[in-house]
Order: sequence, then C-alpha cells, then structure tokens
Amino acid sequence: MKFFNLIVIPFLFAGIFGFWLYFKLVQEQIPFEKDEVTNYIFIVVMSIAILIAGINFYFFSKRCTSCRKWNALSIISKEVVDEKPSHKTKKLTDKNSKGEVIRTREVSVPSTIYTYLIHKKCKFCEQITEYTKEKNIEN
Repeated sequence: MKFFNLIVIPFLFAGIFGFWLYFKLVQEQIPFEKDEVTNYIFIVVMSIAILIAGINFYFFSKRCTSCRKWNALSIISKEVVDEKPSHKTKKLTDKNSKGEVIRTREVSVPSTIYTYLIHKKCKFCEQITEYTKEKNIEN
C-alpha cells in the first residue's frame, strides 16, 4: 500500500495536472502552436515526476530493514576499516592561450581506497544496521 501511495498517486496527480493545463490552454485559445503547448506540458509533467522520484529515492535509502518504516535510519557512527593504495587513471588536457585544447593525455594518479563501516540506528524500533562503503580518493 505504501508503494502505491508514494509512487502511483503522485504520478496520477501529475498526469491530471498536465491534462488540466493542456485543456485550459486549448479552451482559452492562447496563440501558441500545439507543439509548443505539448512540449511545455511534457516538461512540467517530467519535472514533477523526476522530483517525486528523487524524494522517494531519498526516503527509500533511509528505510529500516526490520520494521520497514520510511525515513527511520540515522547514522550513529562512521569509521575507517581499511585503506588500500591504488591508482586512478585521469585525463589531462593542455590548452593554449586562446583556450583551445592542444592535446589530451591519460595519467596514472596515486589514490587510496578507503573502506568505511557505517552504523545506522532506527528511531522507531532501535534496530542497529551496519554496512560497508568504499570511497576512492586521490592523494
């Protein structure tokens, strides 16, 4: 039921808003071409859909694995477990005084891969969840 409430209903409202806007513009006979109005409606509906999808993704990433409540997890600790030396390939471009690219080359840059152990706690059921995350940082 939560899936339906958080994803389907907002898309339904975005579609209804798009149709309402389209018919309102057609009724008033605004001197736009239909292609421009259709493009405008498409941009508005897609913007709303992307915003809703981003909000849902944010709350889904904080969902508790035991009680399944949304926006429940908060980070209580983050510690470095492992460090590994590594190399990263980076593209460098040389430019002249006019800003034009003269050449492009690939360079191997030293970096370090950090492995973090992250502890999160649910604010409803007090369950502690832990997971690891790797991050590659240039030296």
